[in-house]
Amino acid sequence: MKRITGLITIVVLLIAVGVGGWWAIDRFADDEADVEPTEEVELISVEVRRADITDTETLGGTLRFADPGVITTRLGGTITGLPEAGTTLRRGDVAFEIDGQPVIIMWGTRPAWRPLLEETEGVDVRQLEANLPLFGHSSDDFTVDEVFDAATTTLVEEWQAELGLEETGVVELGRVLFIPTELRIADVLVDVGAAVAPGVPVLATSASRQEIQVWLEADRQDLLEVGDNVGLELPDESKTTGVVTAFSDVVTTVIDGPETKRVFEVTIELDDPSAAEGLDEAPVDIEVVSEEATDVLVVPVNALLSLAEGGYAVELIDDADNTRFVRVEIGKFADGIVAVSGDINEGDRVLVPR
Repeated sequence: MKRITGLITIVVLLIAVGVGGWWAIDRFADDEADVEPTEEVELISVEVRRADITDTETLGGTLRFADPGVITTRLGGTITGLPEAGTTLRRGDVAFEIDGQPVIIMWGTRPAWRPLLEETEGVDVRQLEANLPLFGHSSDDFTVDEVFDAATTTLVEEWQAELGLEETGVVELGRVLFIPTELRIADVLVDVGAAVAPGVPVLATSASRQEIQVWLEADRQDLLEVGDNVGLELPDESKTTGVVTAFSDVVTTVIDGPETKRVFEVTIELDDPSAAEGLDEAPVDIEVVSEEATDVLVVPVNALLSLAEGGYAVELIDDADNTRFVRVEIGKFADGIVAVSGDINEGDRVLVPR
């Protein structure tokens, strides 16, 4: 089928929608205008169907290792040994050396804040005592509790001897580093040979798992919420998925060139952590569903005719090749289709340019 178009009766318009585009035809009211045909447009019929329409937006984020932190020294002296960036610290490992003596990792949720010695009591004592058997030091008269007694002193001396430390039975502040779980060394902040004082940062750390950090502008916070599933595109253009796991309650002000923006920090975890193996501080595109319509009637966007009096219509065709114009209300657009409603039904056929 062909539609005859005139220089005055029909005007082709280009209308940008989202990241794509569509065109419509403006049909003037004066159908009896005496116009010389100038062009033939071949038409085909397409079935009106039901579909879900999803409109997406792309946000920028940064892939990083989770839970960044810093380890400081509680001892003063000269740094004589350091781990390599990228290694993992676990119970029993040496975090670093000062004056040739190790700072040892032990499991614990409370940081050390004082020396531990006989007659000391508290949760830090329990943490220390819980670790000693894991290092192979225990005895029949030893009990893991909150009291540093003579039995504890004996085991500490054994542990010190094993490490080549002076056997004082006293755990000096800074000799043990309590951490709740393994830590990844993100960066080494001092050099071997550096003189350090208590409180100086030595190691930058993180968890072993990776996450994506997104700075979401405050006026767009409705785009994401905890639990949302998102699409992800990594720097090598591979695609994977993730889920929003955290949304900051506090607005942060950031400077973006000449602009100052108010943003929320959003955290996304990858469904498949192996997809980002070998990447760190890498840019990631996040595909977010911004609008969605489910189970709606849809037609191709180029089936729309823009009416002179305002609004839109489509041209229906029946089995006998009879056609009629039907005014429609339009809804969401995506991927070359548009939601429509009005005197139109699923299974009807509309005319579109080939």
